[in-house]
Order: sequence, then structure tokens, then C-alpha cells
Amino acid sequence: MQCLYCNYPDVRKNGKRRGKQNYICVNCDRYYTKTNLKKF
Repeated sequence: MQCLYCNYPDVRKNGKRRGKQNYICVNCDRYYTKTNLKKF
């Protein structure tokens, strides 16, 4: 999986929020959830 913001390939799990997995980018330190992975 790649970061949505900087496309860096190293993304780590960072706990859960409201029952959804949180991820953090090692490069830009941004957080996001799997629901944000959908691109419209």
C-alpha cells in the first residue's frame, strides 16, 4: 500500500478509530483510514 498524499511505499498501521484501521505514512506523517482509499 502507498500513501495517498505522497505515494511513499512505506505505510504502517496505527491503531483503529471507530472500528476502522488507521494508517500513518512514514515519510509525510499523515494519517488516514481505509475508507479514504476510495478515489471518486
